[in-house]
Amino acid sequence: MHVRIMTNGSLMLALLTGLSLSQSDSTKPTTYTLEPIKVSNAIYPEKARKKRIQGKVAAMMLVSETGDVEKVEIFKADAILSQAVQEAIREWKFKPVTKDGSAVPVIAKATFNFVLGNEDQQVAPEIASATDFPQHIRVSEGVMQGLVLSKVSPEYPTAAKANHVKGAVTLSMVIRKDGTVTDVEVESGPAELTAAAVDALRQWRYRPYQFMGRPVEIQTMAQFNFR
Repeated sequence: MHVRIMTNGSLMLALLTGLSLSQSDSTKPTTYTLEPIKVSNAIYPEKARKKRIQGKVAAMMLVSETGDVEKVEIFKADAILSQAVQEAIREWKFKPVTKDGSAVPVIAKATFNFVLGNEDQQVAPEIASATDFPQHIRVSEGVMQGLVLSKVSPEYPTAAKANHVKGAVTLSMVIRKDGTVTDVEVESGPAELTAAAVDALRQWRYRPYQFMGRPVEIQTMAQFNFR
């Protein structure tokens, strides 16, 4: 399963506003109906009522292989209401989701609508269908620059320098869960410079990237400018 993102914030915005996650740009993700074992309502905090705070709170949850809620992420919501949602969801439990005979982790969105004037202090959730936990995530080069632990600069090929060959080499790559680089491919750039860029990038190391608290592989880009 692949997810295309720019930043953690934009990913959560996409997820919480209902953007489909797919294995590719043209393939729909597998969906699952979560079967609850224990799902409780959120309690509308008295503090929020007194301050006349209301509105919808959307949360993305990671349901583990055991059916427990392992992680909850909430995007742009009032802090008091967010805490109430967190406290409710973390107590939830579902029947484990299975795929090809094995239990798998999944992610799903839950929405709570806190409305003033409702005498019932309990707010029932709306739980959407779950999808596979992504194993690969596409992240922008800019985001990954902040996770570089060590880098190697490419050596300017002698022949290319002598012939005044210059320009940008753009590479795609996969960053493994341990932060090492693999599957480096040339996207564009002068042929005389690409081998040096590829050799350098393969030696880079990154801080492992986590999504919903679990490490995932990253698909991203890198660019070297030879001048």
